[in-house]
Amino acid sequence: MRNEILTPVHDYWRGFQVRLSETLRTEPNHYDHSAARKILKSMYNIDVEETIAFYKDFGGFDDAEILWNVEASWKETPLKKRRAILKEMDIPATNKP
Repeated sequence: MRNEILTPVHDYWRGFQVRLSETLRTEPNHYDHSAARKILKSMYNIDVEETIAFYKDFGGFDDAEILWNVEASWKETPLKKRRAILKEMDIPATNKP
């Protein structure tokens, strides 16, 4: 089984957001992806580096910006383009854009 990219349509997305938000409430933002990387590494079957690259493409340049920008930027992307991105990433059709 190949590792997955954790996108806003992934089943783990909401849990990831909650964990990242809780971490940033108790720890300072280091203006990098250290908290996100730690959480992603603890999640089953997630490709950490590809996921971070995806977040950067959608405005997530540090831990806080992942929360502020990624989902909003994803939703602002036209549906046709979102579907093409998911297809390129080989995400199963069961995940909805």
